[in-house]
Amino acid sequence: MTKQRLSSLLADGSIFTLEVDGAVYYPALLADTEHDLKRLAALCRILWPVEPMSRLGFFSTRRGSLGDLTPLEVMQTDAGYRRVREVAKAWAAEWSLTIVKIYVGEYLSHDAKLPVVCAGFAEIDPRRSIWQRAAEALQPGGNLRPGGPYPKAKTATVFVLQSTAGGPQDIFQMRLDIITKRGAAHTSVVSSQPPLDLEPVLVGETDDVVTIVRKVVASVRGEQP
Repeated sequence: MTKQRLSSLLADGSIFTLEVDGAVYYPALLADTEHDLKRLAALCRILWPVEPMSRLGFFSTRRGSLGDLTPLEVMQTDAGYRRVREVAKAWAAEWSLTIVKIYVGEYLSHDAKLPVVCAGFAEIDPRRSIWQRAAEALQPGGNLRPGGPYPKAKTATVFVLQSTAGGPQDIFQMRLDIITKRGAAHTSVVSSQPPLDLEPVLVGETDDVVTIVRKVVASVRGEQP
């Protein structure tokens, strides 16, 4: 295998490395031809959000959801492999939490001391669109705290953050500055890129601030800011 091919596999998550005492190693498991290496690579890509040592442990850990067998044992059959994929997806999602916090008023930066209207949470693969993740976090009846009712507001600020298992602090990903006037929500998106103004979104007179945010997110769901 060429260095270029190895780098490509590492970049797309098909393989991973471990650091031990300052040295970098490739797990021998990923080159063991006793296993289906294509299936191993596909599972590694699913497990990408998980820290490397835990990824390695996933393959050899017995799981009740797999009949008290290890993923390596179960993945030998087609049906077992499909089951392992579902377990891997659910487990990997637990390692990354998307957080959406909504505030009334205009703010430039996130501060835990600010009076939050509500916060939504979703365990979801961080490689999915930020708009999809935000929509999932704001699902009615989902992980919203508090559950309402919510106030009406002409201005709102929304922060989208990412929290990783074991991470020291939440990571800023996007801010939405929303101004509602004349039956429409006007939104400016601020992220690592230059600010982007979205197309106005029609809103109703009775819409509360959370409903307006949901409509804005839904209008661009599936698109990158």
